Amino acid sequence: MQQSGTTSHLSSVFFTDSQTGWAVGSDGIILKTMDGGTAWTMQQSGTSGFLSSVFFTDSQTGWAVGISTYYRDDCPILKTVDGGTTWTAQQSGTSGFLLSVFFTDSQTGWVVGSDNYGQSIILKTVDGGVTWTMQNFYTIELLSSVFFTDSQTGWAVGSDDVILKTVDGGTWWTAQYSGTGELLISVFFTDSQTGWAVGSDGAIVKYDCNAVSVKQPAEGAASQVALYPNPATDFVVIQNNSELHFDRVRFYNIVGQVVNVQTQAVPAGEETRVLLPAGLSGLYILELLNADGQRVVKRVVVSRP
Repeated sequence: MQQSGTTSHLSSVFFTDSQTGWAVGSDGIILKTMDGGTAWTMQQSGTSGFLSSVFFTDSQTGWAVGISTYYRDDCPILKTVDGGTTWTAQQSGTSGFLLSVFFTDSQTGWVVGSDNYGQSIILKTVDGGVTWTMQNFYTIELLSSVFFTDSQTGWAVGSDDVILKTVDGGTWWTAQYSGTGELLISVFFTDSQTGWAVGSDGAIVKYDCNAVSVKQPAEGAASQVALYPNPATDFVVIQNNSELHFDRVRFYNIVGQVVNVQTQAVPAGEETRVLLPAGLSGLYILELLNADGQRVVKRVVVSRP
């Protein structure tokens, strides 16, 4: 165990070589090491928001992204060109949750996440982050991780086992699905042919272009279950128009950690009121489960003062 010098939640780490690396997390914390982690030094980020992902293209140039401090504030995108001695805010143009950042060179990069209403976000820059542009895609899932093998070919993964792929640098994204039904939290590729994604409940899926194991899910219960109000404050009503009966409600945070489990019947064809756990604020994944292993995953935004 290395000593970080903080008790803050750390969410992402990136090294440019065996000695030099950075870690980011809650309360705007950024830590740097230059000796392989023996000692970590606090850097000044200029934000108190949660930083969820960090990426460097070399030992001097890097970005950190995160979550809006207040409901309608811009999501933080921070850039450094001096190894983190100073970090400068860039304009994301969106509020909500930026969860993953990836660059293929010092100019070209992508950020993924979700806005405060649960709508997917994919942003791209071709000028080192001076400007960020929303990309075209057809999904409303929370996106939690992005990875590119070159400037044209990349993937993003997220809730409801969604996998998006682009072969034109993100001008267009097409949806694929692993068939697990799980929240996919992280994706990594060794080349354009082979990659893996991992997620909730121990899910590990492998992509192989010669034996693709992804499939479009059948139209089913997920489209027949709705939540309201959303955003919610103290409770949410589950409108279950499917033929499935559920007996458990599970909440995940945006990094895939289970934060609450409730044993509660959600009968088929009925509306069920579910109290939101104390202390929750922000975007969460609400998962309905039953004894047969069937599940439905939805998103809920908890908006509290």
